Amino acid sequence: MKLLHISRQRSIRAGALVIVGLVLLATVVAPLRAAASTGQSFLVNGPAPTKGMLMSLASNSDVVAPATTNTASSLVGVIAPVDSAFGGQSGKVNVQTDGVANTLVSTLDGDIKAGDRITVSAVAGIGTKATTNGWIVGVAQTGFSSKSSGAVKTEVTTTSGAKTSLYVSTIPVSIKVTYYTSPDTVVKTVAPAWLQDLANKLANKHVSTQALILSFVLFLIGLIAAIVIVTSAIKNSFLSIARQPLAKSQIVRIELRSLAVAGGILLFALMTSFLLLRVL
Repeated sequence: MKLLHISRQRSIRAGALVIVGLVLLATVVAPLRAAASTGQSFLVNGPAPTKGMLMSLASNSDVVAPATTNTASSLVGVIAPVDSAFGGQSGKVNVQTDGVANTLVSTLDGDIKAGDRITVSAVAGIGTKATTNGWIVGVAQTGFSSKSSGAVKTEVTTTSGAKTSLYVSTIPVSIKVTYYTSPDTVVKTVAPAWLQDLANKLANKHVSTQALILSFVLFLIGLIAAIVIVTSAIKNSFLSIARQPLAKSQIVRIELRSLAVAGGILLFALMTSFLLLRVL
């Protein structure tokens, strides 16, 4: 028995060491994976783009083109350098979808400060400061203005055909395509900013106020119905057991069925609310 006890203790210690080792390994590896940049190879629709250009999906999921205000909802990322380690293939371009990348930006919508969101502009492939709600490619890590080192003044043609002068350069941007809600418009929306942002992330698009309200009301109805069923079942089970102690097992089965019904109603409300966010 003593040997068995010692063997068990050693097994427990060995198991504890393995767990500690796995935790330490995860602690070390997780930041490295988070810091690593990710990307993907795509075919290009039109002339070969310049590194740093913002790119959107074009005709299908394998083809990209320089992003404009008309294709902001299909924004993918930024053209990575030729020597990047994203496994580019012949005839394709590497688009960085995560991490920090040198990104082409302009002063079209004003000077950029560190922390500003970078979005598409009326000039294909060139980013600008986000001033309203919309899809962004990431967050500027440094500022940029006409006085910045490397700023180049150029005349460009916008997607509407108008010619304008602006300053262009590349700055490091933390790439993460997401929908941005400008603080200036938060007070104008019915839903709280955190709820709108959560709905946008769940639906992977900007959710309208109507869809958000309908989804919330539907989920609330389902939640209330589930709570009423659960509370009624618990209350009735206590009363029934007090009156008929011998029928306890049957009463418990009925209560479990009621809980299952409540869970089904709540799950249905959640799924329907999610579909409303995605479809409307």
